[in-house]
Amino acid sequence: MKKSKRPSTAGMILAGGLMFAGAANAATLFTEDFEGDSSKWQSSWGTYNSSDNFSGDAHSSVTDGLTKYGNLIGGAGATTNAAPVVSTTVVLEAGEIAAAALGNANYDFSGWLASYTGNAEVTQISVEFFSDTGATNSLGTVLLADGNVEGTSTTPAGAWNNKNWSNYTASGQLATGTQSFQITYGTSGGNDAYADNLSFSVSTSVAVPEPSSTLLLGLGGVAMILRRRR
Repeated sequence: MKKSKRPSTAGMILAGGLMFAGAANAATLFTEDFEGDSSKWQSSWGTYNSSDNFSGDAHSSVTDGLTKYGNLIGGAGATTNAAPVVSTTVVLEAGEIAAAALGNANYDFSGWLASYTGNAEVTQISVEFFSDTGATNSLGTVLLADGNVEGTSTTPAGAWNNKNWSNYTASGQLATGTQSFQITYGTSGGNDAYADNLSFSVSTSVAVPEPSSTLLLGLGGVAMILRRRR
């Protein structure tokens, strides 16, 4: 009977080691579709807006926009007229904190923005990173989306202006040492600044060192011993 050829132990060890190289994890840490309560924000919204859409196109242009969205105008969404709204502090998990300390944590953002056609204001979304879980020591702020710049998906197609609903995306590296963050939903000045379906996720990667020359020689020795025993 012909014996099946089995892979060497050394080869299996080496292949197994390579399988773990570049392992990555991702988690969505902040989402807001403005359909539920306002518990994700430090200041009260009262009720989310569902009717006062004076943008360049209908809210139905928003993918999975459902019925409600954010509006910074007082009495139709935000409690304080035109004031920026800051999210509650989001604390990273232990593994994410460890990766961020080594500069191995990245973020991805997505959100829909629009604003009132009769005014000059636009919506602006930013994130601030902190080196502690209590959000007291700032590592800096990054502007994620600016309504003055065309988004990645414009409706109606080919008719973009800074008032239409558009999808905005951004990605980058978390500030080294980040342990927590806050999302700010603000405006360039006026109060009719709209937003919907905000999402901010963090991904981490663990760099696995390449096998040293000593380890490779050792694996080669193991392979030779197993061949002589056959």
